[in-house]
Amino acid sequence: SPYHVEPSNRQLRLARPKALAGLVRGLLDYRRRTYYFGPRTDAAALDVLALGRGTRDPGPAFVTEYRAVARPTIYFLHKDVAKAAIRLAIPQGVLTPEQQPAALALTEYLDGNMGSLLFLELRETRGLVYTCGGYERPGRRRDEPWAFLGHAETQADKTVDGVRTYLEVIGRPLTAGRLAAAKESWEQTYRGTRVDPRQVPEWIRGWDDRGETSDPRPQLRAGIAALDVARLQPFAATLGSPSLVMAIVGDRERVDLAGLRELAEVIEVKAGELTSFGR
Repeated sequence: SPYHVEPSNRQLRLARPKALAGLVRGLLDYRRRTYYFGPRTDAAALDVLALGRGTRDPGPAFVTEYRAVARPTIYFLHKDVAKAAIRLAIPQGVLTPEQQPAALALTEYLDGNMGSLLFLELRETRGLVYTCGGYERPGRRRDEPWAFLGHAETQADKTVDGVRTYLEVIGRPLTAGRLAAAKESWEQTYRGTRVDPRQVPEWIRGWDDRGETSDPRPQLRAGIAALDVARLQPFAATLGSPSLVMAIVGDRERVDLAGLRELAEVIEVKAGELTSFGR
């Protein structure tokens, strides 16, 4: 977890302006990539951007890793609050770029603009949550694992029903009508979305990180258009994986921990175990 390598409270109290200024100036001595989009020529832009030595090794890039579990696992943090906050991850391993159309389509199917299935089933129909959602997160780089990430906020006494219903909804067989609506929503997005010029460098950096050699959106658009239920269902079935990891923050006296143990292994944790702030 990146929260384990944050500066501790003690380190922050010992920090001094002179040392911090030196750290900031030293950033330009690291090797880096710089992206520029604007009216300057290449040579003119290079004169402005080529600052510092740029020779120091910044070390390996941060790679997201998901905890490996043999069965669905819930990490529960007690906090005296009226509601419960739920976050879940279903790791899917390192997948190929060819599976990205399926990931995008499944995200739109479950939590898209055409009317979120998750919100409809958990909030509108049953009143189990204040809010909820979920999406497929491809790795930022080709060697990073993918995962389905979900969230929900609910009254503490509705936590078990909320979790159970959430897992039931994402595990349902796909339907052709909702998939068609999800595909149409993506088609409208590709036809109507313009990349803001200020976002061009960020878009290209993301493509570079994933090893793309050109704009991947035409291939993604064609890949989504070619999907049908039979092709998408095997990808959607990965959401039933026993590798489910969930974090819940709530009041132990109000959340039915015994009920949660019927759904997954429950491991209670303390706040001090989760961050480096207090060290």
